[in-house]
Parts: sequence; structure tokens; C-alpha cells
Amino acid sequence: MICLYVDPEMAATEYLRRCKAGLWKKEFAEEALKSWNLERLIEAELFHHPKPDELSMEDLMEEDTENDKSID
Repeated sequence: MICLYVDPEMAATEYLRRCKAGLWKKEFAEEALKSWNLERLIEAELFHHPKPDELSMEDLMEEDTENDKSID
């Protein structure tokens, strides 16, 4: 299994930089959401868990906000 660590601060900084430069488009967010849903599906299959419901962008943002609160 491959493990990947993503630094949330670095990711946020890069996102904001791209937004300010006009490099981040709505299509990027849509593609990221598709990828996240696919990752969740693959993980469920790998661990023999039930198929997860597909997340909407609002669901993803809520999940992210909840994770931020649990870290504090």
C-alpha cells in the first residue's frame, strides 16, 4: 500500500496562490471531488466495507470543516 502525506497548510497556501493568480478554475474543484469519491470507493472495496455514498461539494466541505474542528 502506498501512503501519502499531504501538508494541509502547504495545500491551502498553494490553493490560495493559484486562486489569486487566476489559475484555479471551477473544473479543478469538480475533478478533485470526482477523485475524492473514487478514492473513497477504492478504499471501501479494499477493506471490504459497504460502498460509500457519493459526496457532493457541500458534503466535502462539511467533512473538511468537521476534521478541522476535531484537530483543534
